[in-house]
Amino acid sequence: MSYDVSLLIDTGSDELHEIWTGNFTSNCARMFDLAIGGLGILDGMMADDAWHILVVGVKRMEVCRETNIHSARYLALNPGNMNFEHDNLYPTFIWQIIENLVDAWGDSISAQDFLRSILEQCEKHPDARIKVIS
Repeated sequence: MSYDVSLLIDTGSDELHEIWTGNFTSNCARMFDLAIGGLGILDGMMADDAWHILVVGVKRMEVCRETNIHSARYLALNPGNMNFEHDNLYPTFIWQIIENLVDAWGDSISAQDFLRSILEQCEKHPDARIKVIS
């Protein structure tokens, strides 16, 4: 699963016009929760309003990356670092498949870069409306 984030503008026609779109894995959803309260909160917001939220979120992730303050929180959420509680409901090989699949996509650096991309687009298009599909 993934997030599709779009910026849309009103051109006077019946439908909003998409001017930017980005896609990112939902494996990093918990990082977005920590940084801004989740990508879903941006859905329907005007870019100018979301800009303030995104600045804070990018800064939170940058501070963690540059100073290692609380970086363990984000690094622990890297899909490759997640620890799964194995139970007896599924055989070991099923857990190995799950861990291998989850390890494949996303990390705290690329999640921060994605937030920064949304922020940059909001700066360029403050009158755009944000659409988030998960």
